[in-house]
Parts: sequence; structure tokens; C-alpha cells
Amino acid sequence: MVKVNLKDLWTQPPKPFTEGDLIKAMKNVAKLVEDPLLKQKLKDTTGIGTEATRAGIIQGLLDRGYLVKNGKALAATPAAFSLIDAVPRAIADPGTTAIWEQALDMVQSGEMSLEEFVAKQAAWMSKQVARCNGMRMTITGPASPAGPGAAPWKKKRKAAPRKTAASPKRAKKSPNAG
Repeated sequence: MVKVNLKDLWTQPPKPFTEGDLIKAMKNVAKLVEDPLLKQKLKDTTGIGTEATRAGIIQGLLDRGYLVKNGKALAATPAAFSLIDAVPRAIADPGTTAIWEQALDMVQSGEMSLEEFVAKQAAWMSKQVARCNGMRMTITGPASPAGPGAAPWKKKRKAAPRKTAASPKRAKKSPNAG
């Protein structure tokens, strides 16, 4: 006879992502793709975005109200879940990024013209839009983080004052000047 001990335990949800975790996930998105060719393409291109753009992508999601910060942790908002549920699967699939990267490589190598790439993208997107034609979609979520009536996608930075033609330029001092 085998002795069995029964323990009453609770499962723990996964730890919430921080910005650093999300940047790593964007870089290693190939783990989420099953097709071996697309998986390899995403590994070769280092995932979604570039080192220089990933933080900006996350900031855009925060600015638009699709992500919120809880301390250092990030959380998807109901608006994010609604949007992902509403768009065609192919648009939310990281494998689509890999397909676009392959096509861009073909443009770079001269196997496909830029015009052909753009025409194929336009045709594909038109097909995706046609599939959704007539659908009703409700995206719920918190009010705009920019405040009521403000467009959340607008930059919130103030423009730097421009130099006018009348403003005097500073003369550089020579190191030998006394």
C-alpha cells in the first residue's frame, strides 16, 4: 500500500509583467509561434520591434489606455482585451510580423519591389477589413488617461521654442582666446 499525503494549496497566478519583462517578451516572441519557419524568422529578426522602438511601443499602449501601471507591474485594461477579441486573429498573431519581415527581406534583396509589397499589404488588409464589415464592436475600458475629451494618441509634449532668424547665434570661443 502507498501512503498519500493530501495538501490543501492554492494556485498562484503568474507574476505580472514589468516593462522590462514585456520588452524581453517582445524580443522573444518566437516562443509563442508554432510554425517552425515563422518561429525561426522571428528569432532571426529579434522579435517584435527593435531595441530602439520597444519602449516606445509600450509607452503608446500606456498612453492609449490599453495598459496601466500598478507600481512597477503592467496590466492590460478591459479595452485591450476587447480589442484583441475584436480584431481578426491574423492581426494579433506574432506570426504575421514574421511574414511581413520575410516580405521586407525580399524587398531589400530585390526579389520583390516596394510597390508590390505595399500592394500585397493593402490587399491583405482590405480582405481583413471586408471580413469585419458590418460587425459591431464595443471596446470598454477606463476613460482616456489624457482626460475627458482629449485624444489619447496625441503627444503630450510641449513643442520646444523655435529659433527665429532674428535670434543672435552665439560665437564659439576659441581655446586660445583670453
